[in-house]
Amino acid sequence: MNQTLMSKSLTTPRDPDGRQRRTRLETQTEKRGVMLAAARAVFEREGYDGASMSDIAAEAGVSKPTLYVYFDSKERLFDALIEDMSLSVPEQVLNLDASDPDVKAVLTRCGIALMTKITQPERVNMLRVVLGAAGKFPEIGRKFFAAGPGRAIEKIKVYLTEADAKGWLRVPDTDLAAYHLLELVQAKQIRLLLFGIADRPSEADIAETVAAGVRVFVAAHRGRPTC
Repeated sequence: MNQTLMSKSLTTPRDPDGRQRRTRLETQTEKRGVMLAAARAVFEREGYDGASMSDIAAEAGVSKPTLYVYFDSKERLFDALIEDMSLSVPEQVLNLDASDPDVKAVLTRCGIALMTKITQPERVNMLRVVLGAAGKFPEIGRKFFAAGPGRAIEKIKVYLTEADAKGWLRVPDTDLAAYHLLELVQAKQIRLLLFGIADRPSEADIAETVAAGVRVFVAAHRGRPTC
């Protein structure tokens, strides 16, 4: 056996049955994940205002003092859920290749990747919770917007600025145009999901909706020909 592997095998703590013992960090990470999943379920069921730390602790199967060790308030717990959702959208989803002159293809790829993410049931449910709470707790709305739609809009603005500079598009107001593009690629689907009128759209439905939205956007901001 390799000397390094042998040394590691001899020094790694193991249970009496021979299984490798979990580290404290692994245990804490797993427990934190259980609490976040429980919090998401309670928030979806009760809404932000109706949810309590006692409810979340019971849902997670932990004591209330244990929950407070990980999250010192309901607000911090909800913040953690927003952060977790933001991190689960990889940067390549928001990647807009400013070196590719095929603007329509670039925007379509990004739109499909983004819509595939934001139409996931857990994301739609969180959006419902935020919309229900934002009137009374505006800070929740601001944080959610910054981590989700706001992040996408900033990426789109940067791309549109570069596309305008290269003459591929004509975009006098990149901020407004970014909002327009985001609305066009979502079209009716997000609203139907929010109101429970339709199930999650298929890949084909998403592709069709995004393609139609991008066509409208590019036609409205047509730049000089690239060939």
